[in-house]
Order: sequence, then structure tokens, then C-alpha cells
Amino acid sequence: SDLDTYFVDNLIGEDDIPTIPSALTKVDMTDAQKVQIRSLSPLFTNNSNEIELVFGNDVVIADNSKNESYYCDYDFDTDTEIYCDRLIYNEGVFEGLKLKLTNLDKVKYIGWYAFKDATLDNTSQSIAISSNQTIGGHVFENTNITSLDLNTEEIGEAICKDCSSLSTLTLGNNVKKLYGSVFQNTPNLNLEFDSKNIESIGGFAFEGSGVSKVSLRSALTLIDEMAFANTNLGTVDFSESTPRLGILAFYNSNLSSVDLGNGVTTISDYAFHRCESLTDITIPNGVTIIGDYAFANCYSLTD
Repeated sequence: SDLDTYFVDNLIGEDDIPTIPSALTKVDMTDAQKVQIRSLSPLFTNNSNEIELVFGNDVVIADNSKNESYYCDYDFDTDTEIYCDRLIYNEGVFEGLKLKLTNLDKVKYIGWYAFKDATLDNTSQSIAISSNQTIGGHVFENTNITSLDLNTEEIGEAICKDCSSLSTLTLGNNVKKLYGSVFQNTPNLNLEFDSKNIESIGGFAFEGSGVSKVSLRSALTLIDEMAFANTNLGTVDFSESTPRLGILAFYNSNLSSVDLGNGVTTISDYAFHRCESLTDITIPNGVTIIGDYAFANCYSLTD
């Protein structure tokens, strides 16, 4: 009954875990290589303690619960393929629990839904994911993370959706793709967004966020549906970019003046719908498609 640490050294299933007393405060994965977070759920049942998760080198956080496996083609300093699962359904595993994440920077692949619904302790609320790591979708969804520094090539969908405490975001030069809903509903995010080397911004990426200014660079080709909708966004710089603007891309934002530059060719349906502060917009000659209701209900816009 006085056991406070559980050691994980291999890929395990729920049936492999013995009955764990409520005194458990640490799960040590220092010697593990592949860890199924969902399979660890019996460790957390009826446990109200703060639990520290300690990771080791080359850990893959994955789960084969859906039997939809594939082989990750990531470089783990070997020529062998590492078994992972694209779909990890961990909803509720950490809900209501307080976690401390130790050595997360050593984890090579952080699978989908890995820490969804967790409550992170003070030392774990600021997270950095380097270019040597790969991260799936929904990983920190609905957590109390406050700061996120990302430098991986692809940022998985809804990685920090509904993170109401997120106030600081840094996107490194290696980031090329932001998938859908990555920072959706993050109202306290204080961000002047520079797209740098990003090639595409997925649907709902910053919808409902605190983004205030956007600078779009030449690498960007797509701003998908509702990417910046329902924000206080006041300024967008299109001077270096040629993106296709998706449906409702800037819906209900706080834009007052927009110059689309010379490269934009497509303005999709409802792209600037209900931008009620918009008084001036410059549309270049190269625009060949203006979708239905692209500027509908922009009451301040005049001929």
C-alpha cells in the first residue's frame, strides 16, 4: 500500500498492469521505448494525487487500441521502422488529474490525444517541442498550458484547441504546416503571427483566438476555411504572399483595411463576411474569382 512509483520498461497493455494503490505519485518510463498511454489508464483510476510522468530517451507515445497501425518513417538514429499508431484515443485518461511531465523533450514521437484533458503542474505549463520530435493532433487539447514553443515541420490538428490559459506561442522556422483547429478557441493568446516558412494554414487554425496581427510570407499558399474567424485581428500584411483565401477565412474579424497585394487570385465565399469594421479593401487585378457573399455584411465598406 506504500508503493508510490510504477516502472514501465516495455510496450504494455491494460491487462499487464497490476492493481495499483492510491499512493502512486510517479510513473517512471526512463527505460521504456514504446508506451501506450491509454493502456496506463488503470494507474490513474481513483487517484487524486499529482502524478509525475518521467520519460526516457527515444520514447514513442503510441497506442494500438484501434488496430489501425502504420510504421512511422521518422529517423530514430537507426534504419529500422518503428511501430506507431496514427489514431490514439486517450480521451478521459487524464481528465481531472494533475500531471508533471519530466523529460518530455526526450520523447521522439508524441501520439494523438496523448495529454488531452490533463491538468499540468506549474513546471509543466511551458512546453517546447524541437525539430527532433514529431507530435500528433489533440496532444494538449483542453489543458492549462500557458506557453508553447514549436519547431516541428507539421503541427497536428487541434494540438492546443480549447487551451484558455495559452498566452504565449512561438513557431520556429522549421514549421511548414498548421493543420486544422491547432489553436482554436484560445482567447488569451497574445500573438502577432508571422507565417515565416509556413506553406498552409488549416481550417479554424486560429478561430476564436487572441491573434491581433498577421504577417504572411511568400511560402504561404493557403489560408483555409475560418482560419482567422471570430478574432480581434486588426491587421493582415499580404505584401509578400499569394495565398488562396478559403471560405469564411476572416469571418467576423476586426479588420479595418486590407490590401491583398498582387499575388492573390482567389477570394472564396464569405471570406470577409461580417467584418463590420472593414472600411477599405484593395483587390489586385490578378484576382479571377470572388466567391459568393465574400464581403457580405461589411457595413462600413463603401464603393
